[in-house]
Amino acid sequence: MTLLDRLLGKPERRPSKALTALGPYDSGIPLTSMYNTPQQKAAAYLRAYKVGWFYKAESRISSDVAGLPWTVSDGDAESDDPNETTLGRPDLDLPFASLSPIDQFQRLMERPNERQSGRVLRQKTQIRLDMAGAAFWYLEGADFLNGLPTAIYGISPSRMWPSLDPSGNLVGWVMDKDQPSGGVPFLPNEILPFATATSDDSDYFGVSVVEAVFAEVPLTDLIARHTGDVLTTGGRLAGMLWPKDRSLDENEFLDAQRAWRNVASDPNAARRLLMFPEPMEYAKGASTPAEIGIPELAALNRDNILTAFPISPYILGVPTPGGLNSGEVRREDRRDYWEGTVHPRADLLEETIQTHLVSRYEQAAGQTFDFEIAEPNMDDPAALLEKVAALRSLAAAGFDEKESVKAVGLDHLKFAGIPDTPDPNLAVTINDSQRQDQTQTTTRLLKPETQKGIKARDEVASLGIPELTAFLDAQRHRVTETLRTTLPATKSERTSFTKTDPEWWDSQYEDSELRKVLSQLYYTSGRAGLQVVADGLGRIVQNKAVDRVLANLLQYGGSRIADINARTLQSITVELAEGVRRGYSIPQLIDGVPGEGFSGIYKVGMDNGVGVWGDARAEMIARTETMLSYNRAALLGYKDFDIREVEAIDGPDHECGVRNGQQFSVEDALSIDDHPNGTLDWLPLTDKSWHAPAAPVVINMSADGIAIPAPVVNIPAPVVNVPEQTVDTGAFVSAIHDLKALMTAPRVQRVIRDDQGRIIGVEAVEVE
Repeated sequence: MTLLDRLLGKPERRPSKALTALGPYDSGIPLTSMYNTPQQKAAAYLRAYKVGWFYKAESRISSDVAGLPWTVSDGDAESDDPNETTLGRPDLDLPFASLSPIDQFQRLMERPNERQSGRVLRQKTQIRLDMAGAAFWYLEGADFLNGLPTAIYGISPSRMWPSLDPSGNLVGWVMDKDQPSGGVPFLPNEILPFATATSDDSDYFGVSVVEAVFAEVPLTDLIARHTGDVLTTGGRLAGMLWPKDRSLDENEFLDAQRAWRNVASDPNAARRLLMFPEPMEYAKGASTPAEIGIPELAALNRDNILTAFPISPYILGVPTPGGLNSGEVRREDRRDYWEGTVHPRADLLEETIQTHLVSRYEQAAGQTFDFEIAEPNMDDPAALLEKVAALRSLAAAGFDEKESVKAVGLDHLKFAGIPDTPDPNLAVTINDSQRQDQTQTTTRLLKPETQKGIKARDEVASLGIPELTAFLDAQRHRVTETLRTTLPATKSERTSFTKTDPEWWDSQYEDSELRKVLSQLYYTSGRAGLQVVADGLGRIVQNKAVDRVLANLLQYGGSRIADINARTLQSITVELAEGVRRGYSIPQLIDGVPGEGFSGIYKVGMDNGVGVWGDARAEMIARTETMLSYNRAALLGYKDFDIREVEAIDGPDHECGVRNGQQFSVEDALSIDDHPNGTLDWLPLTDKSWHAPAAPVVINMSADGIAIPAPVVNIPAPVVNVPEQTVDTGAFVSAIHDLKALMTAPRVQRVIRDDQGRIIGVEAVEVE
């Protein structure tokens, strides 16, 4: 007690009992226990925007969301009217008062106030939504006349308090209510709130990303601070130092203390060395970064923060290890970012603005408007073709075309209707004209048209890629699901699943499914090859020849179909055996272990680096099978027209360059298989003695009973309607006899060959 207390007679204070440590509170009360109001929480969470990974992720997301283009059209937001027109934006130099209501809205979206652009306002709004779970717009002028604002200002959620009546209904808002002035009141229609979802009763403050992982906020600073402190002292850790056999006197202690501090505080501490005249003991008093696990802890801290958004480290520029399928993985990362991270945020902004702001302009203008934020489409050409194939399948099954377009995700493109599929039995009619080059002494009947052939094959292959992609996706699903359900639970029993003919692989079924896909490709490419023969020789391929060639292609493709699936099975078996050898679990065997370089069955690759079930393999199969069947059909077509020799036209690489320009018999050419994605083409060779086999003549009868020759085509010959006219049948018969006499006249020609037996020309021989 003090002297004054004794003079005044105050009773002596009762001694207070000493308190034990408060556990987690002994070093300071956690800040989260002091955030009792949503405004205090919002203020604390918004400060996390300046912290490490929170800033890196949110700055990227908010910038991308704010940069999305927006449009206003004159239709209903829920309608699919294709006649909706996008409204033009008014010039910024026009007076605001002279604009129509909807043009005033567009002006505010482009320049909400004199100090900000629309992009900046939307970015700040998105930052506050993500970091604090809420954001507010002040609609200046919305309390007058028709309630349409003349300016828009963003307000931090840490400054806004809702005013509720006893029944809990919103009657207004107060900004800066905690200030001595009492704050600034607003009417309900002057404030436009944005909020994320929450499980609480309040609809004005949602759960933020920071709140979900608030414990991670200080770790970023602590990790950096500890690492910086260790590096500053030259790697020396805090600890205890003393002589081994005695104690230091006061002067020695002060000298040692001074020396240690000088070294530890020196900017070049790592270069300084402490020397003592006697043995010293040292015991560290702090953990090393390796003992704490700072690299692993930093990675865990980063992942916990980024998955709350969510966003992949790859999107933020973090170097990620690459593998055989790294391109596909990164493409999926970008798709996940735009569809899983940006899309929900853009959708929330669009829905809030459409519902609570655009509706005011609809009421003022007396018509509906649609405010839309456009998002980028992540479909590459292969994905678009895959969706087109799915659309055709849905339409063929009888589904509504417009609903099918939405279901496959093509509603962002203008849809002109599904074109009619041409009849596969329809052939192009070719006029059979007299050959003009039989009198020439050249060995080539045709000029090189390799580029035309490559283009035709590319068109056929592009039609088969979506179907092959769908087959490979379905095959992957079948295999992975079968393995998930049939793989033994114990690792020792899984060895039997790596044999060459496993029970989880149905070769007969897989070959049958692949045959269904490739049969159509063989059919289309075969007809394309025969079309080249018909165009080049000026002849018509008959139905029987077409059927015979197509049947040959299907028989020839049977072994190739089995070989494609055999390669797939081999890659799966090798990958499965490696995973079993490493002792992986069933999910790891299927999904892979990227950190250890194991792709897993789901993303297994082949020896050439192409994924077993990727888009690249679908394209490789389509192009290879198209090329082989196309060339085989052409060679068989040449053979039917008695062409005995062909010339190879090929690419510049080593294997192809050696073959380029060489002549082969048709039989030898049929045994040559080009490499995958090859460009081999064949040109027919002949001499003047060559004649196309005589084709049968189909006669149509006119109404007058006059016989009229009709060309042979690969479909039933159409009835030719000939206008009534007088025909000189006598002259026609006379011309036929003269032509027959000319063709049966004796002619002798000798073939000229070089030293290697190749035809180089012909010469006429007079008949005595």
